[in-house]
Amino acid sequence: MIQKIINIPRIYKQIILAVIDSIVILSSIIASFSLRLGEFYSPEGELLYALLVAPILGIGVFYKFGLYKNLTRFIDLKITYTILKAVALYAVFWTLIAVMFEPIGIPRSILIINISLLFILTVVIRLSIRKLLHLFANRDSKLNISKKSKRILIYGADEVGIAFVELINKWSKYKVIGFIDTNKDLYGSYIKGLKVISPGEIDTQSRETIIDEIYISAKLSTLEKTSLFEEIKTQNIAIKVMPNIFEIIEEGINLSDTNKFTGEDLLGREVIKPKKELLSKNIFNKVVCVTGAGGSIGSEICRQVANLGPKRILLVDISEVSLYKIDQELRSRDYNIEIIIPLLGDTSDKVFLKQLFKTYKIDTIYHAAAYKHVPLVESNPLQGFKNNFYGTLNLANKAVQHNVETFVMISTDKAVRPTNIMGASKRISELALISISNSSKKTKFSIVRFGNVLNSSGSVIPLFKKQIKNGGPITVTDKNMIRYFMVTSEAVELVIQAGAMTNDIATYFLDMGKPVKIYELAKKMVALSGLSLKNSNNLNGDIEIIFTGLRPGEKLFEELSLSDSYQKTQHPLIMKANEEEITYEQFNLLEKDISNSLGEIAKLKKILRSSYINYN
Repeated sequence: MIQKIINIPRIYKQIILAVIDSIVILSSIIASFSLRLGEFYSPEGELLYALLVAPILGIGVFYKFGLYKNLTRFIDLKITYTILKAVALYAVFWTLIAVMFEPIGIPRSILIINISLLFILTVVIRLSIRKLLHLFANRDSKLNISKKSKRILIYGADEVGIAFVELINKWSKYKVIGFIDTNKDLYGSYIKGLKVISPGEIDTQSRETIIDEIYISAKLSTLEKTSLFEEIKTQNIAIKVMPNIFEIIEEGINLSDTNKFTGEDLLGREVIKPKKELLSKNIFNKVVCVTGAGGSIGSEICRQVANLGPKRILLVDISEVSLYKIDQELRSRDYNIEIIIPLLGDTSDKVFLKQLFKTYKIDTIYHAAAYKHVPLVESNPLQGFKNNFYGTLNLANKAVQHNVETFVMISTDKAVRPTNIMGASKRISELALISISNSSKKTKFSIVRFGNVLNSSGSVIPLFKKQIKNGGPITVTDKNMIRYFMVTSEAVELVIQAGAMTNDIATYFLDMGKPVKIYELAKKMVALSGLSLKNSNNLNGDIEIIFTGLRPGEKLFEELSLSDSYQKTQHPLIMKANEEEITYEQFNLLEKDISNSLGEIAKLKKILRSSYINYN
């Protein structure tokens, strides 16, 4: 029944309310006179005409103050101030009109009595209608609850959470059973007839009543989201982000679509704000060259560089498609398109590099170009090694020749005691920069190591998302595999800041927080996608996780430094590694052996195992 009333066109609801207000307005006038005179008053004579004008005048004033725009079932006590102003204005106008008809028969106290009575009646009528609608709505929702109805908890007993409950009660397939909040003063209290519990009571609540989903506010901090996930991770309760209230009202968004989650939610830690002076040091009013500009890291470097006032940005990439995408993205923004220069080229190509440095006076280089997919490089070891190593070596030599101020190389945790060709190629690239820096008088070299970035190409995150979208299963190589993860934007901010710290060669590694078990990450993605895990304890779950075994070149865990010894820097998430260096002469001998072995992978691997690379 209540749903039929709610679904009545708004114009009809406004007419009904206006009729009720008309009756209240007339009643308040008669009651005012009766109270003042001490007996029942029946209007007569000229004053009868003033009485007939009252509803027309009152409805007009009420409409002007927006009292018919608010949905009665959503109003609260805040509207009482608006009602008071509307009633007072109406009463003054009506009294003036009444005096015109009956100048002698209107006591002055009638105005005050009329305002008081009409204000009280108008407020009581509206709040009573709201209360009745809520009571019927709760009764109807209880009658409509079926076995298929989803029982949900709302995280946040605030105005947003309460408004969300008001709206969600329209869907019979959803049943709100309570609020979760961290405010201890609210524990055990009831809001809208729903009990408020602490996050620690979710387990108890789920034993009493099955909980299918928990809706959280988008404003919830990462630490609060992580704490919530830890409370429910074994209970197969879906976590969803509460949608925008206005989107639901205006666009009719289905709650089943609300399964958004962010990289920060997966990491379980807060992102530290960057130091602005370090961000702009090597970029503002400088010519900046970004290699691998179309890749996951390179494109994010381009975005951040473009925001820091460079003189020019040289976008270098070997892939036409990737280069086109980042070029068009930057040009579609409000940047000066004249500073954006896309360049198709390979950093291992000396002819290309000669033309690049001859044409542009480069101040800063961010070298992100590399083949980084471990299985692909393992399948194509010679091409992968040559691209990564000689791409870095040739670019660094040219940078020194042309007095580039800053050269920052993006490295990887896989370069530490590498077990695959990709990692070995990055480690020897690090050694190349260390040796070249010894012959450089102007160019300052920085090497920045970090682990996986969320949503980058090759990361497990996009793969898991795709597998979840397809209904599973999720493929994990090993239950004990551990990796470091970081949000792409944060990683790039730290890379830029690290590059601005050194006055000489330095190898930095980023504090990426606690290493993450890939298996646990997969489980968290299932929960945050609004689905349940299918396993021996829950055979009717949505998504299954299967284990495929380690691939060639993979290891269970990664490291960020060759030594436990490191130095702190001015940024709490950037550490300077203390590692053994290689001389220019030692590197030249190593490079000569590598050059002679590039036609035969077995020979190359033998050299890498017997060198400073610690390749296993």
